[in-house]
Formats: sequence, structure tokens, C-alpha cells
Amino acid sequence: MRFLNVLTVTAGLHLVLALVCGLALFVAAEPIGGAHPAVKPLRFALSIAIFLGSVALVLRALDAPSAARAAIGWTLSLTMLVETVAIVGQAMRGRTSHFNTSTALDAALWNMMVMAIVVALLALVALAILASTRPLAFHPLVGLAVRVGLWLLLLVAVSGFAMGGRGSHSVGSGDLRVPHFFALHGLQALPLLALALLQLPLGDRARWALLIIGGVGWTALAVGTLAQALAGRAALA
Repeated sequence: MRFLNVLTVTAGLHLVLALVCGLALFVAAEPIGGAHPAVKPLRFALSIAIFLGSVALVLRALDAPSAARAAIGWTLSLTMLVETVAIVGQAMRGRTSHFNTSTALDAALWNMMVMAIVVALLALVALAILASTRPLAFHPLVGLAVRVGLWLLLLVAVSGFAMGGRGSHSVGSGDLRVPHFFALHGLQALPLLALALLQLPLGDRARWALLIIGGVGWTALAVGTLAQALAGRAALA
């Protein structure tokens, strides 16, 4: 179960980093792109902590060979650490981390981040396939929510690579970070919805129907905002 330990420890380290970055916001520093240099590390630290914690819960419940679960756990932990080191390192240098190829070092760090995400994506595809074909030690309602959330994570790569290819978060008035958010957090939102439905005095059919509606709705938000962003339209337009 060492792969669960490394996921838990890595998630914990990111929570500590988020706390440090939160405190750093009270210290005056030269802005990067108009924002305090601790803002981006704070956002990413929190997001990665939530992501790795969620993956740890899924892997714990997944009935699959230990070697496969270990490979996924270690891969995601290490690739997220690569991302974080690059983001924090660039912030400390007073440089932007994403889309920055201004110098040889900036370009090397950015390319390292891209490669880490590609490797992480392969691990997520493997996890989604395993979770969809192997039993999960969750209530069936929660299991479906987890599976949908895992497949939605793959849309993170679509919006992420779209941003990377353009060297910007935006396409015209469209903000690719909006679909990025919905795709990234379906793994938390949908299982939480399923857990909430299990606590309500509803019949099984009603619970399944409401979860399916929620899953379709969340997926529509992720896909719809991605299509809107790629078309250069604002999410609320």
C-alpha cells in the first residue's frame, strides 16, 4: 500500500505549501503578471492536494493488481511534484511558469511541465480504464459518479493542451480555464452528489435518475464551456 502513502504524503505536502503561500500573500513582493507571486502556487497547491487525495480514495477502493495501482499512484505523485517544483521555482525567480519560453531555462522548465502532464495523462487513462472495468468498493451510485469523474478528467488535457498550444488561457473572449475547472473537479462534485442522494429519503430510481441528470449536466458544462472557449466566446455569453 506504499502507493497510497506516497499519494497521501504528496497531497499533505501540497496542503502545507498552500498554507505557506497563503501566509506569503501578506508579505509584499514584486507582482508577476499583475498578481502576487504566491497566488499561482497557492491555487495549484490546493488543486493538486484535492486531486491526489481523490485519486488515493479511488485507488484504495479499486480491485486491481497492486502493481498497476502502485504505478498509477507513484506516477501521479511524481508528475505533480514536477509541476509544483517548476511553478514554485519560477515564482521565486519572479518569472511566469506557464507558456514562458523567454530564456533557455524558462523553456526547459515549461517543457518539463508539459512532459509531466503527458505522463500524468497516460496514468489517468489507465486509471479510468481500470476503474471502468474492475470493481470499486463504493456504493454503486458512488461508483458510477467516480467513473464519470475520472473520464471527465481527460478533458483537462484537452483544455490544458489548447492553452499550451496557444501560449494563453484565452481564445478571443473565451477563457479555457472555465472548462478546465469543470473537468478537473467532476471527480469531487459527482461523488459528493451521489453521497448526498444516499442520505435523502428517496427511492433507488429517483437517486439514479438524479445522479444521471447531475452527471449529464456537469459533463455538458465541461464540454459546452470548452466548445464556447475554443470558439472565442465568454462562458456567460
